[in-house]
Amino acid sequence: AKMLQFREVYNIQARLLPHLLPALSNAPDPSPRETAVELFDSDQAAQLNLRIVGQELPSFTIFAYDGYSDDLPGVKRTFIDMISVAEQETGAPKRLYAHTETIDVISASVNKEHTMLAFSTASRYQSFSDTQEVQTTFDSYIVELSSKKQQIKSFNVSGHTYQRVQFLYNDSVLSARSSHLLVFRHLAGIDLYSFSTGTKNLPRSVQASFVWFQFDLTRMALYILYLRDSSESRGYDTWFKCVTFPRNEPEVKIDVHLPLEHIYDKFASTRSPTYRLLSCARSLSFDGFNMHVVHMNQCGICVCVQHAPEGAGRETSPSTPGAGGPALAPPTISYTVYPLHRTCGLTYTLTLPTDSRLVVADTQLFFSVVSNLLMVYAPGLVLQLVDCCVDHEPCYHLSFRGNESPSLPDSSRTTRVAALSYFELVKQHQSNTKFFGPALFDARQGRAYQVQIDLSYLLSLFSRADVPTPTKVMGLHLAIVHLSEINYKKDVFQHLCHKAPDALDIPFLREYLVGAAYYDLKNDPDKLMVRLLPVTTIPTFYDEHHNGADTSDFAHHYPWVRHQFYTLGHAQFLEGIASPTSSTMRGPAYESLQVLPPQSQTPRFSFEQCDDADVIVKPVKATTQSASTPTSWLRLLKRSTPAPSPAPATASSEDQSQQNAAQMKMLKCLRGHLSRHAPESEDLAGRVSVWEKRYSDRQIFLTQSMFETMLDPDPAPARKASDKGADDSPAAPRLRNLEAESEGSGVVLFRLLERLYCATQDLGFPLPSNFHNKFLMCAYDSLPRPLFSQYVASGTLHVHFGFVSNVLTELAGSTSPADDNFLMHLVSMIDAAAMPKLLQRWRHVEVQRRLAQAATAALMGAPDARPAAGDAAARDGDAVFSPVRFLIQQLRGKQTPAQQAQLGVSLLDIQDAALLSTTAVSSNIGEVLDWTV
Repeated sequence: AKMLQFREVYNIQARLLPHLLPALSNAPDPSPRETAVELFDSDQAAQLNLRIVGQELPSFTIFAYDGYSDDLPGVKRTFIDMISVAEQETGAPKRLYAHTETIDVISASVNKEHTMLAFSTASRYQSFSDTQEVQTTFDSYIVELSSKKQQIKSFNVSGHTYQRVQFLYNDSVLSARSSHLLVFRHLAGIDLYSFSTGTKNLPRSVQASFVWFQFDLTRMALYILYLRDSSESRGYDTWFKCVTFPRNEPEVKIDVHLPLEHIYDKFASTRSPTYRLLSCARSLSFDGFNMHVVHMNQCGICVCVQHAPEGAGRETSPSTPGAGGPALAPPTISYTVYPLHRTCGLTYTLTLPTDSRLVVADTQLFFSVVSNLLMVYAPGLVLQLVDCCVDHEPCYHLSFRGNESPSLPDSSRTTRVAALSYFELVKQHQSNTKFFGPALFDARQGRAYQVQIDLSYLLSLFSRADVPTPTKVMGLHLAIVHLSEINYKKDVFQHLCHKAPDALDIPFLREYLVGAAYYDLKNDPDKLMVRLLPVTTIPTFYDEHHNGADTSDFAHHYPWVRHQFYTLGHAQFLEGIASPTSSTMRGPAYESLQVLPPQSQTPRFSFEQCDDADVIVKPVKATTQSASTPTSWLRLLKRSTPAPSPAPATASSEDQSQQNAAQMKMLKCLRGHLSRHAPESEDLAGRVSVWEKRYSDRQIFLTQSMFETMLDPDPAPARKASDKGADDSPAAPRLRNLEAESEGSGVVLFRLLERLYCATQDLGFPLPSNFHNKFLMCAYDSLPRPLFSQYVASGTLHVHFGFVSNVLTELAGSTSPADDNFLMHLVSMIDAAAMPKLLQRWRHVEVQRRLAQAATAALMGAPDARPAAGDAAARDGDAVFSPVRFLIQQLRGKQTPAQQAQLGVSLLDIQDAALLSTTAVSSNIGEVLDWTV
């Protein structure tokens, strides 16, 4: 399994060859001839010279082939036919035009009414010069299909550079009475022809000269790269233009300077370009110049340019002593992406495996979009899913090379380098799938594939122990933010809790919390506020560029990937972007480019800025006590005052207040960020409050659902007793509860809860209800006692009255010093107000003695109360030393029944404590007597 999943949606050879084989039945010479368009890897297709030469809306494919017909037997001719992609089962090709001889058709287009056909040809001949080189002449023609006798007419634009024709499709009223055709002549210009009721009007120039173009059929948009004079040393600048055709009139949408001069320099000196003509190609490719415009979702445009190969045969010093000569440097592929909506640029240099050296020079990268990610793909060599969409700033992303890069299906059938282009499909004609065209088209095999992320592979990527954490985090970001599967993120978390809990480390959980919170709110109509919310924990290229360092774990995660990020002049860039004019946007929809403000003006909220401002308060109790050092009895009893105490603190009251404080700090920071960077409006304060509340609610919902999934990853209801064992077969595995699984499952659950605790603390997210109590019990059952004590001392585990009371009951009667020290440590972590009640329950000899001492001291400070005349203590004078007897009388008179219940010690214990205190140090007897008088 690999990252991409290919599903064949069309096989042009299987679809066409059964209809075209009769054209070979009378063939005296089946040998194929040379054509400009690269042919399919098929003997029959090669004999027919079958090639796709055009695509039209809504789902038509125009193809040309050479063969024979009954009306001119024995004469090999070129036919131009059209077939509908939507009619894959029963539709037969429609004959458009049959030429009188064989010609090399490289481009064809038919108008909307299918009454006119235009096509371009390439003719090769050998020059009469001394070099006798083979030259190519290009020409364009038009045929009126509606006439009984089809006559071919030339545009008289013959030249030595590539030509192409394309009819415009428009829904305007005038389209029914006229047709409009674009004629492309490389390096010469682009002209717009109008045909009304069979007459040709004078052409209108769309672009005087250009070096590259791409036509987007679904949007009826034309992209052009052209040169402008410049005072720089090279004498020119490269400019990028986008032209649309509302009402069949050219309208410039984008006209900006892109710094591609250093890339185009290597192609500028070529006077006779060598063209690479692929079936279904959208753009022009020559001499290795590979450029493509990719529309991202939500009005985002990326201009992608592959650099000329260099250093493929460059020699370096031997890598090891005794290598026996110079070694070749590893092959590399470089390309640049300009996300115009972000006014920035990204240049990548990819070092590929050494065994791919022979194919790198002939490899053209394929640029497309999958799951709102820019897909940069060379089958079997490299795959990058560049994260440069409109939703958020460009950030680090997944990359694969070599064996990790997916290959095309049935790629073993051909030894040639894969040649990829686009196959136009429309959603309404593929209603049984979730696919929305265009598809990836393998020009070698004539097959179109739907490309999508393989969810099963992504899930296995999370579960593998050998996959580094940055890879898993980037994959999780893709799964949550970019995939349209609503329940996938929940399924991922549930699967990992049960199958691979070790994969749920702290960075993974942090990304899950942040990404899922954003995903639940990203479709809100208030896009200005959504743009300020955090999306991911992955560093953005802008942040590292702005800080001048790339020190994150993601920056050097792929040693074979080098990147350079730079920004374009935003103000100057905006001058070349036309304002949206929806009133004139008729016909196929064109998403006007949405140029977003620079990130410096609208930065997203970052949780790190709260840490820098010391806003987040970690809920760690202030204690300097070491977990390994037993608490002294004297220190413990000093904290235990016999004053009246409130109800004992529970697990929820104390912890909830700390968590509320932490979340309030984070929300305060978020509120300040939204207030500073949101556009000014009359109701700004109200909007900020609403978004603060909404984000807080999502935090609570996410942490609670994650907590419940950790406790029980099986969402299915409990099985009936009669069904017990029914699902135990390997074919129907049942998720088990981690708490009831095995002896080690408690440790696994504790680790999950601990990571959730750390992730929420890092982000300032609230902990779920009853989390600390469950966390405490799980730690007590799973951890060694010394380690448990360390967690308690650090404040990670929050002990409370009920827990310590249960431990006291559990260890009742134990005489072990280790148990005494452990209990003493737990009791010392309880609030002083609740400690006396715990000490009263702890029937330890030393505790009772110390309590009695404390009670004696407290009673001595109570108001004086003389004993009654008939008190039994007065009759004990003969048995007890007179001053001590008087002290006992004082204590007995001062202790009321309520005080005795509060102190938790009997009068006998107090008398013993008093005796011990007065006889232990004889030098203090005088002081005691002075006190009693």
